[in-house]
Amino acid sequence: IAKALVHRPKLVFLDEPTAGVSVELRRELWSYVRKLRAEGTTVVLTTHYLEEAQELADRVGVINQGRLLLLEEKASLLARLGHRQLVVRFASRVAGLPKGVEGVLASGGLELQFLERAGTSSSAQVLSALFASGLPVADVAMQPARLEDILLRVLKGEAS
Repeated sequence: IAKALVHRPKLVFLDEPTAGVSVELRRELWSYVRKLRAEGTTVVLTTHYLEEAQELADRVGVINQGRLLLLEEKASLLARLGHRQLVVRFASRVAGLPKGVEGVLASGGLELQFLERAGTSSSAQVLSALFASGLPVADVAMQPARLEDILLRVLKGEAS
């Protein structure tokens, strides 16, 4: 990699550069790819590590059996097809949710699970409604949208 980059090329192709390397070396390579990008080098990176793509990519392409299924700005793709998950744990059992609050009560009424996606309420709106209703919120966790979930949906034909 160093020999290829010493001449400061405008375009670099990296094919699975972190396959089989240690966590330390992977992080160093990620840092170096960010530096290249900041200096104006276009980096085309192929990877099976979706957290790597989510961390580094500006645009994401999905190829399956030699066919390009999708090519899109990462932020746009995450907003369009991604689902953020909100999990709210209650201090005591809740019998029902306030009017207008979407989601699923789980664990015998001790937990609310809500998927935020395009066309639904935001997690902030759900939390505001819960707090306004006086429900005994004990803990809140948020899982961001992940490229891995989107990739699986695209490969299954559930999204395009």
